[in-house]
Amino acid sequence: MVRQRRAGITFDQGGSPTIESSGAMPLEYAVMQQLEGLASSFRDLISVNLELCDALKAGHPTSGGGITFLSPENRRDMLLFAAKGEYKGRRQRDSVFSVTGLLADPGWDILLDLFISRLENKTISITSACIASCVPSTTALRWITVLEKESLVYRSADKRDKRRQNVDLSDDGFAKMAAYFEEKIARALQIARAMQ
Repeated sequence: MVRQRRAGITFDQGGSPTIESSGAMPLEYAVMQQLEGLASSFRDLISVNLELCDALKAGHPTSGGGITFLSPENRRDMLLFAAKGEYKGRRQRDSVFSVTGLLADPGWDILLDLFISRLENKTISITSACIASCVPSTTALRWITVLEKESLVYRSADKRDKRRQNVDLSDDGFAKMAAYFEEKIARALQIARAMQ
């Protein structure tokens, strides 16, 4: 394997940053992890752009917002990909700006986690939703209450363990999250079409 070293970072033949096990300092290791995460995000972005370009070549309309030309399964996959990308991007941003809570938006993080979970047909406990918000549990619980008052989420008893409570998006909350990501995908399609 051919390796190149630039600015103190080693890259493999494909241009991906690699971590050398000998003599790497903790700060270098953290930087390498960040670069690997960014490389992974770029690969994911290229993959979705290729899929969207295929849709453009097929002549699917992108005006009016939404991605109604996709089959329900492909629509779900696109929404899931976009939501996971958003959540992953938020975690990367948090790790770059290492001051805890500096860029916290627990309400949005909870909505993202619940949206992803609904698309994956997973049940989320209140505890899990609190962890996904990346803020202290008391803060996350306050945000769940705020989202519940806005009728975006609801709590329910766990069917297997009555001591636990689950939280899920309401139908209105799910529809709003889907509309947000559909518009985001439609904008990406419009940009891609303009660049052709």
